[in-house]
Amino acid sequence: MARNEARIKCSIWEHDRSFLRLPSQAQRLYHLILEQRMLSFAGLVAYTPRRWAGLAPDTTLRMIDHAADLLEAGGFVVIDRDTEECWVRTLVRNDGVLDNPKLAAILARDLEAIVSAKIRKAYFTEYGGTDPHADPPADGGTDPPADPHADGGTDPHLAGARAGAFDLWRGSCPRRPASW
Repeated sequence: MARNEARIKCSIWEHDRSFLRLPSQAQRLYHLILEQRMLSFAGLVAYTPRRWAGLAPDTTLRMIDHAADLLEAGGFVVIDRDTEECWVRTLVRNDGVLDNPKLAAILARDLEAIVSAKIRKAYFTEYGGTDPHADPPADGGTDPPADPHADGGTDPHLAGARAGAFDLWRGSCPRRPASW
C-alpha cells in the first residue's frame, strides 16, 4: 500500500539528542526514508541507496552509504544489504499504527513481508514476542518466552508496543492498551 504522508514528531528537533547529534546528511536520509511512498506500516522500505543518491544533485552514493551507516549505528534503522531492506525501528510506535485497529491486519501482512532474518529479529527484540518464522525453541515449546520487559520499563509506549507484538504473534490484532 502506497503512503501519501509520513508522521514525523516535531519533538525530534527538540528532545531527541541522538538525532540532533547526527550530521545533516544522516538527518536528511532519515527523513527521506520516512517519506518513501512504499514505506510499510511495519516500518520496512526497500534499501535503494543509488536511487536515493539521485534525488539531489549534490548527493553521492558514498554519502548515502555513510549516512545510512550512521543511522544504523545510532539505532534509528536496521539495514540488511543482502535482502535490500531497511527498517525504521520506531515507526510502528510513532506512526500511530497501534492506535488504529483497522491497521492491525495491514501491520500483520507487512510483518509477513519482511524477508530479512536480521530485521525480523530486531523487530521482535524491539516490540517483544517471538518471530513465528524463527527456528523453534530448543525445548520444542510453542509459546513465546516470558518477556521480562513486558511492562515497558519506564516507557509507556514500549509497554503497548510489546503487548501488541505478543498479540500479533498469537494471531490476533494488536491494540493500544487503555493505559497509554
